[in-house]
Amino acid sequence: MAIDCGFLFPFRNPDFARRPWAEVYQTDLDLAVHTESLGFDHVWLTEHHFVDDGYSPALLPLATAIAARTMRVRIGTFVLLLPLHDTVRIAEDVATADLISRGRIDLGLGLGYRVAEFEGMGRSPRERGARFAEQLPLLRRLLDGETVNFEGRFHHLKDTHIMPPAVQQPLPLWVGARGDKALDRAARLGCHLAGVSSEHRLRYREALARNGREPDDYHVSQMVLVYVA
Repeated sequence: MAIDCGFLFPFRNPDFARRPWAEVYQTDLDLAVHTESLGFDHVWLTEHHFVDDGYSPALLPLATAIAARTMRVRIGTFVLLLPLHDTVRIAEDVATADLISRGRIDLGLGLGYRVAEFEGMGRSPRERGARFAEQLPLLRRLLDGETVNFEGRFHHLKDTHIMPPAVQQPLPLWVGARGDKALDRAARLGCHLAGVSSEHRLRYREALARNGREPDDYHVSQMVLVYVA
C-alpha cells in the first residue's frame, strides 16, 4: 500500500506571536512551496471563518498561489466547507485552479460545524446537511463537464456549463464523512475519504463495495498531529 505524505497549512496568526498579515501569508506560502523541494507529495489547506487568529478563510486563492509556484506537489483542501459557498462559483474557481496547476488539485469538502460561521454568512446551520446533499452531486456533474438543469431547494440552474473545464477528468473529490449516510453518499458518488479515524476508513471501504466500487481504487487521507519541540 503506497502512502503519500504532506503538510496542512492553516495560515494562523495568534495574538501571542502576532506578525503583519502579509508577512504570515508570504512565509507560509514560501514554506508550502518549499515542501515540494523536500520531496513531499501534498500541500493541504483548511478553512474556517471569523476566527481571531485568521484561520484561513479563502482556500482557492491560496491553492492557486501555490500552484503558480510549484510543478509537482498536489494541492488539496482539507476541507472546504461547501454549504457556505455557491456551488457554481466553487466549480468555476476549482476548474481555474486546476488549469493553473496543470491538473494537481484535490478538492476536499465538508459540512462545517461552527454556528458563528453560518450566521456570519447569513445561512442557517440547520440547513447544512440538506445543502451539502444537494450541492455535492451538482458539483460532481459541473466538474465533469455536464450541462446542468436542476430545480431543487437551494439551486435553480438552467443550461449551466462551466468553461473552461478542469484539466483532470474526473477531478478528485474528497469528502469529510463520519456518519453512515455521509459515507454511503461519498462512496456512491465516487469520492475519496478525508478521514479522521481508522473506523471511518473501514466503514467507507464497506460502503464502496456496497455501491459496486472497487475499494482499492479509492484513497483515504488521514490527518496526524505532530508536535516538534
